[in-house]
Amino acid sequence: MCSSLLSIPALILISLQLLVLLATIVNAGSIGVSVKWVKYINPTDGDGQAFGTCVFGDYVAALGSTGGKPYVALLSKSDGSVVREWKSTDSWAGWFINCVSINGKLYVIGNPGIYVFDADLNILANIKVVDLSDYFSLAHDGKALYVGGWVGEDVNGDGEKEAVWLVEKRDPRDLSLISSKKIYVGSWKGGTIYDIDVEPFTGRIWTVGGYADSKDTEHSLIAVLDSDLEVLKVIDYPDGSEGYVGGFNGVAFDGKGYVYASGILGIAKFSLDGELVAVNRDVERAPKIVYGYDHLHAFRVEYIKACLRHVLYIYDTNLSLVKKYVLSESIDADSYFNVHGRPTLEESNIYVVSFDKALGEGNLRFVVYFLQIESTPASETMSTVATTSPTVTTAATTGLMPQETSTVATTSATQVLPGIQLGVALAVIGVIAAIATVAVFVPRKR
Repeated sequence: MCSSLLSIPALILISLQLLVLLATIVNAGSIGVSVKWVKYINPTDGDGQAFGTCVFGDYVAALGSTGGKPYVALLSKSDGSVVREWKSTDSWAGWFINCVSINGKLYVIGNPGIYVFDADLNILANIKVVDLSDYFSLAHDGKALYVGGWVGEDVNGDGEKEAVWLVEKRDPRDLSLISSKKIYVGSWKGGTIYDIDVEPFTGRIWTVGGYADSKDTEHSLIAVLDSDLEVLKVIDYPDGSEGYVGGFNGVAFDGKGYVYASGILGIAKFSLDGELVAVNRDVERAPKIVYGYDHLHAFRVEYIKACLRHVLYIYDTNLSLVKKYVLSESIDADSYFNVHGRPTLEESNIYVVSFDKALGEGNLRFVVYFLQIESTPASETMSTVATTSPTVTTAATTGLMPQETSTVATTSATQVLPGIQLGVALAVIGVIAAIATVAVFVPRKR
């Protein structure tokens, strides 16, 4: 006897289950971004290196170097136009990497040191780094500045100075040094801090980076300090261990008791006590991360259509990929993110600076993105969640030329479940109903 169609009661049951699932999906929360503007900056005809951003009043400060010298540009938050810029006229080479805004002043860090600017980019104060040292990041807890980098120190008695971690606490009023801490562990050969930030709940200082030991084994390293720079915890994962993701480049906090650190080989999630919670090694070289609206936003480059392109990955709290956006789809040139320098989150707005080769070799230009997070909270009455592959969306930037600013609309990719549109859901339900009707009128063979 041949098999027959499903019975009507079975179809009704399946229909009811799909109705529940689809209703849940329609009401499930969603996350995404829209690209508000993209700005291309070519300060000189020489190579430019872009590092970090911060919000400074009505401006976005974009930092880097141009022609091998430190550079900062102030962009209007409304349209991305360059309002002011500062280029070093000194003979030495260098770069600016990170910045913070405090009481109407812009504090910028890098090599040559720490600079303080007013809103017109006049220099108010500065200190230079000493020989055999470098500053890479800084943070502010409302009272003091915390600086992270490296300094030369002979840690093994061989007469040679190795690069050890350096943390400084400084007074923002005059940049005077309050205290400092050198950090190295085990058979240290050399390493550096890449990022430093203040965890908002505990006020503790999280420093992230990496080092190599005397056997040339690479380590992922985190040191947690209190505001007096006393080391509270060291998190050390050598190559091959469960928490190793290469040197950590960036750190972000979710405000709910968890910390995320991005490395060249993945992203790790920690509790505030420093316990490893999760690791995602599916994404490599995503050095710039911010956490907002219950999701981690990670920037990296990916080889797509014969070019390296700027890509944004969005992860949930379990480090599962939710969405992926290709930001530089229309630029037929290699694009890059530097391992140094932080993106900036202000409410639902993300500002990140990068660079590309659209002007040819030897003339790298700045690319500044203003992205806005668009989040729809999940209905509190729904509990069923559909698990699907992440949606891939392309951010259209067609027509943008160097030195132009434009409002860029993100193309809406068809949302696969979850996030299916109501019309699609009703269409599926209609198909189910049609099958049920056929089942009523098709006789069974006996």
